[in-house]
Amino acid sequence: MRQAKIHAAVFAAALGLLLAGCAKGSSGETVQTVAGWETIPAAEEKTPAESAGTIPGNEGTETVRTEIEAPAEEAVTEAVSEEAASEETESTEAQESSTETSPGSSTGESGAALTLTGTLSGSALADSIQTIITENGLDGSNFSISYENLVTGETLYCNELAIMTPASTYKLPLNMYYYDAEARGEMSEEDVIPGVGLTLAECHYKSLVLSDNPSSEAMLSNISFTDFRQYLTKYFTLSSSEIGETYWRRNFYCTRMMADIAAYLYRNADSYGDCISYLKQAMPGMYFRRHITDCEIAQKYGKLNGWENCVGIIYGRRPFALCVYTYGKSEDLVAWIAQTVYAYEEAQ
Repeated sequence: MRQAKIHAAVFAAALGLLLAGCAKGSSGETVQTVAGWETIPAAEEKTPAESAGTIPGNEGTETVRTEIEAPAEEAVTEAVSEEAASEETESTEAQESSTETSPGSSTGESGAALTLTGTLSGSALADSIQTIITENGLDGSNFSISYENLVTGETLYCNELAIMTPASTYKLPLNMYYYDAEARGEMSEEDVIPGVGLTLAECHYKSLVLSDNPSSEAMLSNISFTDFRQYLTKYFTLSSSEIGETYWRRNFYCTRMMADIAAYLYRNADSYGDCISYLKQAMPGMYFRRHITDCEIAQKYGKLNGWENCVGIIYGRRPFALCVYTYGKSEDLVAWIAQTVYAYEEAQ
């Protein structure tokens, strides 16, 4: 009889564990299980930093720039890290969606003819870029380029204000934001980033060199999105109207913003030594580094659901900042555009 009771108790305990795998959380959602035993909470609790939406040690920091302010009447309600969450593995061939028929997120117009502007709009470089546009069927929805010569200040733009999906290029300004916080003494590279369990120094390396998503996503989720976007305007040479409203709601950028960021990075290199060093290590033999092999290149590339993007500094005879966003085209096209600009620069 005693042995039978023990067997019954064991059976009841096992049955209880089995039923726990199908239990419902307080919200009414079914709680998933791992291997039928370890319960995953229906909703994860946020760390204090995540709940407050601030960088640890950066609470109450005043906005650096006041002449451009985020629209106060619009609440940021959309998922700001959706690119980080769904970014395709950068070191392998993308597994693109076979059902995607539109160019993701872009404020550019499909089929819209493209016009080259800037101080070099009538140059041989502009003619070469126009040929690339024509031969590759590029339009307002799938192409944008911004270039600035960092010695002469010459510029060349095309569709530069169209807000587009940045893929992993967003990780460049994200890391610069954190580097600035470290420089102000508000953070240390030894601080552990909530949600990923890595030090900030480790996150910088993984985010910029490996384009790691979990570390980048944790960095993004531990700051106020509105404050982050506000802060980035210090890097831009754009007016409020040129920045537009979409910028404040989504983690999207235009190539003009990114080229401005690269130019700021170049002109303030002493403050971003590690950042530039990591960018010089990123993705050798691809993107801007595919065809340009005789000078250093600091680049942040991005690949996501048909988007092939890159922003960087090419340290040629006359260094220049370049950002190219494309949709539905190859990484090699981005590489050839960079090579075209580089060849023009070296011939001057």
